[in-house]
Amino acid sequence: MSGTHKVIEISILAKSAEPSTAIVQVNTTDTQMKFEITEDLAHKICADLERFLTGSEIPLSDRQRSSLWIEGREN
Repeated sequence: MSGTHKVIEISILAKSAEPSTAIVQVNTTDTQMKFEITEDLAHKICADLERFLTGSEIPLSDRQRSSLWIEGREN
């Protein structure tokens, strides 16, 4: 899978409390992906979304973008 895909739905389900992890399911028009994330990554995603929503978005570098893919695991 390469390129940019339009996300049509995201759901987040708690997986465990200790350590705090969750499953993020991302649905696009042509596929469904699941990623396991940690509490630390969840906080980073929230901060990045807040910057986006307030208009102070800083574009992701290639390294930051690839680290999001490394952190997630497709089921």
